[in-house]
Amino acid sequence: MELIVSTGSNLGDRCAHLAGAVVHLEAYFGLASGKSHIVESDPWGFDGNGFLNQILVFETDINPEDCMQQLLLIEKKMGRTREGEGYANRTIDLDIIGYGDLILATSELKIPHPLMFERRFVLAPLAHVRPDWVHPIFGRSSSELLDLCQDQGNVMVYPCDTTT
Repeated sequence: MELIVSTGSNLGDRCAHLAGAVVHLEAYFGLASGKSHIVESDPWGFDGNGFLNQILVFETDINPEDCMQQLLLIEKKMGRTREGEGYANRTIDLDIIGYGDLILATSELKIPHPLMFERRFVLAPLAHVRPDWVHPIFGRSSSELLDLCQDQGNVMVYPCDTTT
């Protein structure tokens, strides 16, 4: 199954954090079958530092719940702390954006990511690496969703390398 993961960082050495996430994710899921360019954007939903984001794609047969538990474990290993409710600055943020054409809604996990279509910083790199990926609820490609996105936040390609 194709697992699509969004990575983000807005604290410390953001490029190093994204590169570290690639190392951890590839150690668990195997080599990424797709890596988008890295984009820089303003924080979404709160005032804070600018983010770097990247989309990674993996082929896996690991169930989505176990995938999510691994993402949370990697975040913790990389120094992510969760305090209080809402959005905050973070060393690393890992989200499942999609898992094949699966639609899942539990109290712990929602696939596809319920806010991805509102976030240009997710859609721009997703459309770069998987322009024809189709959202299983909306039936639109990532490129179409990017064209329709209401988020007018500034998203620019950022010169940083996460190859390992």
